[in-house]
Amino acid sequence: MGSVTPVTDRRILSSTELFASLPEEMVERLRAKARDRSLAKGELLFSQGDESSDLYVVMEGRIAISTRSSDNRESMVAVLENGGLFGEMGLFAGGPRSAAARALSDPTPLASPFGRGAPAAPRRPSALLRL
Repeated sequence: MGSVTPVTDRRILSSTELFASLPEEMVERLRAKARDRSLAKGELLFSQGDESSDLYVVMEGRIAISTRSSDNRESMVAVLENGGLFGEMGLFAGGPRSAAARALSDPTPLASPFGRGAPAAPRRPSALLRL
């Protein structure tokens, strides 16, 4: 598993559609809580069915998002690059991960603004306003 370090680039969160319209002080609070997580090429970040507790932004490299059917066939849903946001569905809708995420390049640092085990890792977008 890759290393985890604090996010230092202030622009990465404010460049995403979800956070771009938030006031700068809220984005800064999110950045202060965020962590970079470097992955090796081919490393699985999370699997379909895992608990949803983090939201990610691709800071560098590429991430593949895929699902598995009941007969275990894998389907590529998306390939995300710099600035791509993922992992938000479980946070806002509740429930387990609907897809898997795997690093396609080495390294792939990611920001996780809500962090593992964040209280009610917002299930409603309005919860962002309380951060």
